Amino acid sequence: MFITEDVQPGDRVYLVSGGLSHFVAQTLIDRGVEVGIIQASKLPTRSKRLTLKTLKRIIEEHPEVINLWYPYEREAFKVRNLLREWERLLETRKALSNRLINEYYAQFLASPKKHFRKTPAEAKKSAQRYRDANPNYQAISKAEQKVKRLLIETVKELDLYQEVFEPLDGCGPLIAARIIAYTRNIRRFKSKWAYAKYCGFGLIEKNGKRRKQYRRKGESSNRHEKLYYTIRYLWIEQQLRQFKRGNLAQILIDRIRYEMEKGNDRPGTATGRAIWWLGKNICFTIYSRWRKYEGLY
Repeated sequence: MFITEDVQPGDRVYLVSGGLSHFVAQTLIDRGVEVGIIQASKLPTRSKRLTLKTLKRIIEEHPEVINLWYPYEREAFKVRNLLREWERLLETRKALSNRLINEYYAQFLASPKKHFRKTPAEAKKSAQRYRDANPNYQAISKAEQKVKRLLIETVKELDLYQEVFEPLDGCGPLIAARIIAYTRNIRRFKSKWAYAKYCGFGLIEKNGKRRKQYRRKGESSNRHEKLYYTIRYLWIEQQLRQFKRGNLAQILIDRIRYEMEKGNDRPGTATGRAIWWLGKNICFTIYSRWRKYEGLY
């Protein structure tokens, strides 16, 4: 597809995902064009080709397969593309690392006389050196680090990051990138509770009563799992494990003590209740700051 001058701001263009579609979409969004991205795997045709007739049928019968992006979401779309590329390289590097280390241990076990003097710690270091010497692993590692640096630099330059996320304790560029990409647009949420619910820290209605958003066996979760994982594990719990003297970690520790003093008659553990409480307040803060940044307050 070639972008011509016929495409004007306010138009809507539909693309099938794959290839350079996301780079084309970024260019169109920057021009003020609405872009609908359709997953190729969800096209209801065998040929996977998008004709005008097929497009009309998809819009009428399967609107849920169209991921629509608006011009005011261009920052989130750019971050999302970089984040997806970095995560893809990260997963590839991890898979190759596991394969190379297993390959080394297979050689280790095949010739025990050659390695009989090595302790488990020495064998582990040897396996890592064997992995690091592999040219394919080196190339993927360099590509991953390059995209990671570009992602961090891109996020740091965003006014959204500087106004909303940078002042928050423990929220670095990588965590902010995930939240921006997964949230996309704060205007989609009518209230702070709606956003907290989307993040997995809200309240849901069940049998006429409001209760915390726990995922029980046999129940489907209506939260965004990656966003929930980012806030709970990469942000909150990592602060508690690695930065126990940080401000956020201290708030969490104080809340755990408060929950323990309150008693164990409530569902969940004291730590779980404290994490839920802190996650809820983080969602509230992000929601209010982001809405203020967008000029909605």
